[in-house]
Amino acid sequence: KAQDDLAGNEFTFTLALVENSFKCDLPTPTPTPTAAEELIASGELWSSGLEGDGYRYTGSGAYNSETTPSNFICFGTSDKTECKNNEAKYMYRIIGVFEGADGNQHLKLISLKQLSSTYKWNDTNADVNWGSSTLYTGLNGGYFLTNTTYDYLQNNTWLNKIENWTWSAVNTKTWSDSGPDYYNSLSPSQIYLHEMNRSSKTSTIGAWSTSTAKIGLMYVSDYALSLGDSALAIIGGSSDNKALLLTGWMHYNYTGITDGGYGGEWTMSRLGIYDLSFYAWHIYKDGVVSSRRVNGMLSSSVYATCWYRPVIYLTSDVRINGGSGEYSNPYILE
Repeated sequence: KAQDDLAGNEFTFTLALVENSFKCDLPTPTPTPTAAEELIASGELWSSGLEGDGYRYTGSGAYNSETTPSNFICFGTSDKTECKNNEAKYMYRIIGVFEGADGNQHLKLISLKQLSSTYKWNDTNADVNWGSSTLYTGLNGGYFLTNTTYDYLQNNTWLNKIENWTWSAVNTKTWSDSGPDYYNSLSPSQIYLHEMNRSSKTSTIGAWSTSTAKIGLMYVSDYALSLGDSALAIIGGSSDNKALLLTGWMHYNYTGITDGGYGGEWTMSRLGIYDLSFYAWHIYKDGVVSSRRVNGMLSSSVYATCWYRPVIYLTSDVRINGGSGEYSNPYILE
């Protein structure tokens, strides 16, 4: 009708909507992988196939170098420059990815630098397990965790990224009057099975207790299995294979370190009693896994001093937010 004819009248209109006619299908976002998922998917990690073992970074030829494999990561800072300028505080290397008691995968880190050579495994010549040792208490206290030199460990943003881990191999005595010196006769595979108290281990010597804490040390098996397939082929003790063990990336670079020509690094594992003294295993600078100084000097029983590098497991939800793992471009965490 003409506009004049419609003026002054009221009209009712009905708008019919067709169901789903305005539905908008958006793509489901792909979740960002966790750091563990990303590293496993990279194909750069190696799996030994041993009972309960995880995924490890492996490599040979790292002695006197800090370049391979590409497993460098900053912890405590997201600033790569700060991380590289203060390596002893912030730079770590990724040992591998391991399943926790929660069923999730966790990154395992070791400090790039040895932090001290002045601490004892235990202050007295006593038969103690890892969870009762002076070094355990110190690492989870004033030596490291509450040491203000590492102030990021008092910052919940970073502290909460460290898993409260239940450590195995904390009282792995490998010597008794009725048994052999297992670390000087077992292959790396059997050392791992022994330390982790796996069903297929060959030794019955040793008492396995577990301690839960944020800070630990490397296992002897971490050191040996960093060689990968070549470690699985080792037969006999570390003294017979020290030239090979020396080349693994976890063997520390002792260039420039002077401590009487010795050099040695604590592990978590105990030897037991020998000649009325109690011993813990350490990594000697020539590659040997030793309980006493190879050069016949002072005993490295639990109350002697050695170097140490703290080890931590990260929570399963951490993610990588930059970097490619090389020393010049370390991983950065969210």
